[in-house]
Amino acid sequence: WQPLSLEDMATLRQDLLDQHCHRESLSSVNVIVAGAKGLRGMPGHANRIVNSYCKCHFVGDADTGFVTKVVDDSSDPVWGHEANLPLISPAQSLYFQVFVQTAGKPDTCIGSATFQTSQCQSQDFDGEIPLSEAVAFIGSSLDIRVRLYTPEVRAQRAYRALRTLPFLSSLWPAQAVALLEKVRIWEVGLGDYIYHQGGPVDYMYIVAQGSVRLEVLDPQYGQYPVTVSTVYDGQQFGDTILEERATSAVAQEPTCLLCMLQTDYRSAFDHGIADSPEVVSPNLGPSPTPASGAMNASLRLRVEGLRLSPFFVGADEDRLAHMASNLTEIELRQGDEFLRVGQRMQCCYLILEGFVKVYAPAEDP
Repeated sequence: WQPLSLEDMATLRQDLLDQHCHRESLSSVNVIVAGAKGLRGMPGHANRIVNSYCKCHFVGDADTGFVTKVVDDSSDPVWGHEANLPLISPAQSLYFQVFVQTAGKPDTCIGSATFQTSQCQSQDFDGEIPLSEAVAFIGSSLDIRVRLYTPEVRAQRAYRALRTLPFLSSLWPAQAVALLEKVRIWEVGLGDYIYHQGGPVDYMYIVAQGSVRLEVLDPQYGQYPVTVSTVYDGQQFGDTILEERATSAVAQEPTCLLCMLQTDYRSAFDHGIADSPEVVSPNLGPSPTPASGAMNASLRLRVEGLRLSPFFVGADEDRLAHMASNLTEIELRQGDEFLRVGQRMQCCYLILEGFVKVYAPAEDP
């Protein structure tokens, strides 16, 4: 996996952070009216440069919109106005009107244009749209930029940035998008604790950028915490089934984390594997290769081991590959003990190779 680019990180911060914090309406459209080209005056004064401004609102809803500043004496005005409008439906259309000011007369519309926000479902719009009015100069246009902010569109943009992350590689695009609709992004400073040993298990985490130190405080190791693992870009941690955290997690540098509830991850995985490739927009790119077509030897061994277990009889190979890719593999030598009588179970074990002796100590007389 290649580290995320600055552009990808900017996408994540803008989409996922805004989505979680609800700084603006969860579904909104960002509109920038950069300017116009080729404006002229009223009939009979077509060659006269004008004082102009632009109005924008949704079709059928004139109360929700904005008005740019007035730019004097320019046939190619630059307004540079940006606004976020609450969006009820991605099928809504924006209506733009360009007005000119003439001394002693009411402001007059010399051109208008309509833009359907649904055009931005797969990618942002950045370009010119023609102005159509009887009094507009032929060839006049409006320079606009439009970006949608709906949960699904935000998640699709995030997926395009994150699609190479290992934890997404075993999900179909539709499953990944469904998951990213619920993910939050968290910026953690150097030395900040993400969670503490003994705390409740709620979120699982993926390092988008940075690194995290996992440490444990145990009297048998001394009075200071001992580092047991370090997690880097693209790796995940905290995805256990324990009732409490077995370690503490500390950021080793300024770190960007993706946080999700384990229930969200499981529900996304059950988001219809068979149907997912057909329902995802082609703009998300090709679906990940099914597990059967790209397994390394280690993953293949785990899948075959899962297949032998009566718990997974009838499970398809994609599901087995997903579970296998999230297993933690440990190697034990003869005589090693990994579970003792009275010890709380932290996970379940599946024997891939070798055998294990299970016994209980004899009771005292």
